[in-house]
Amino acid sequence: MVGLEYTAFNINIIFGFICAILGVLQYSGNNIEKIVSLVGLGTGIIGFVLTFIYIIYSGIIFNNDVVDKNYATITGDPYANLYISTKPDGAFLKWKNGKYVCIYYDKDNKNKLYRKYSDYGNINLNFFHFDSEKKGNDYYKYSMISDTGNSGCAVDLLSYVGSSAWDICQDYENGRGTLYGKKMIKDESGKKIGECNKIYALPSTIPSTNEKRNLYNSWVTTIVFGCFIFVLDIALAIFGYLIFKDSKGKPRVIRIN
Repeated sequence: MVGLEYTAFNINIIFGFICAILGVLQYSGNNIEKIVSLVGLGTGIIGFVLTFIYIIYSGIIFNNDVVDKNYATITGDPYANLYISTKPDGAFLKWKNGKYVCIYYDKDNKNKLYRKYSDYGNINLNFFHFDSEKKGNDYYKYSMISDTGNSGCAVDLLSYVGSSAWDICQDYENGRGTLYGKKMIKDESGKKIGECNKIYALPSTIPSTNEKRNLYNSWVTTIVFGCFIFVLDIALAIFGYLIFKDSKGKPRVIRIN
């Protein structure tokens, strides 16, 4: 995909310079309309095809490829479960039929369980926002599950050290998860103020950098610019065709000195 990206964008840059130079020569009085039109038509079509293929291919990988797939699926790796897919609010478990189950578990598709590159646009993968002074709903909801005092609906994924995300979700699906019974949200005095319909992932080893988020931003920017480029390629091809069509209708002028 990276090779296709460089090929498509570099060729578009080269074609752009060639067409710009030919355009300047044409409007400087040189009679090269047919050359300009054919070059514009050809480069527009080639540029469009390459850029369009890149965007489709890049979009498929962006939305479907698993991040660090081989690393994430190593059974027994203590950090493998950090790659588990979460909802935009950070939830990875939900209460269903009297037990907690993984939201993205699919026994026929392991890849569905792990994060894709497109997931890293979610700020909740890096940090949670809640006011520890006002102690609103989010403060209690995203607090760690505890047997005493303040208790929320969040767990540290490193508490599952020794199991991969796939093993964890399989256990929950079969009723062998480590969370038994529906958890309650409680304030500091232990008073119940809500129920945990979802369980949120709060890994304690969240990277201090936004490497994946920066990759996400760069990737989206590239796809957006790619869309603009192939639209311009279409316009270039259309203008090339129109110039060629116009040049065919003009009478040939013979100059006699």
